[in-house]
Amino acid sequence: MNIVLQFLLVFGFVISLFLTVGLVLWYRAKRFIAGTHQAEGVVLKVKAIPFDDRETFTPVVRFTTSDGRSLSFTDPVSRFPAEFKVGDKTQVLYDPKNPHNARAVRQVSDLFLAAKIFATAGFALLGMVLLAGMSLSLFTHISFF
Repeated sequence: MNIVLQFLLVFGFVISLFLTVGLVLWYRAKRFIAGTHQAEGVVLKVKAIPFDDRETFTPVVRFTTSDGRSLSFTDPVSRFPAEFKVGDKTQVLYDPKNPHNARAVRQVSDLFLAAKIFATAGFALLGMVLLAGMSLSLFTHISFF
């Protein structure tokens, strides 16, 4: 098999993988947001969670549901450095059927960050492969397109 074809197959697979992961993460975030209610919450404390050779931080947030219940939850995502401080107000997105399934976010668009990263990496790799393919075809007179 031609080395150029192998290169295109491998990078095509990697690009497809990045774009697929980005699409799945976007879909999951969109589906989560569609089924949630919003409330304002207050950060009660920030938990330190050991991760490799350092700690990451996750907020414990109190909020009031639309039916008037006051609940606290620990955000499932930890970060380094800490995104929140004790006393910070934050937007809470929660599942009305299971209010403990909640996320503390500064902006709803934060939930799409991982999807954006994977999609951007996929498109960047696609661009690099297309540029490399065009450059190679110009210098070696091999037509890829």
